[in-house]
Amino acid sequence: MIGRDSAGCNINSYAAYIEGKERYTTSYIDVNNSPLYPFGYGLSYTNFKYGDLSVNKTELHGDDELKVRTTVTNMGKYPGEE
Repeated sequence: MIGRDSAGCNINSYAAYIEGKERYTTSYIDVNNSPLYPFGYGLSYTNFKYGDLSVNKTELHGDDELKVRTTVTNMGKYPGEE
């Protein structure tokens, strides 16, 4: 299918059959067709609970650093990283 995207740019998109599998591709001339992130990036299959927040200072002056601590507890069935 040849047409225009929402910004009015010409596009050429089609479903290609490669090794018996249908794959959607686009043909923008200034953008590659690879994903920005690997599959599953940013997903978590568990839940976390945050609590016991504390800070080392109540006021900051100049180049002071603020240090924050909290407790993170995995509340789900699966291991995870946070």
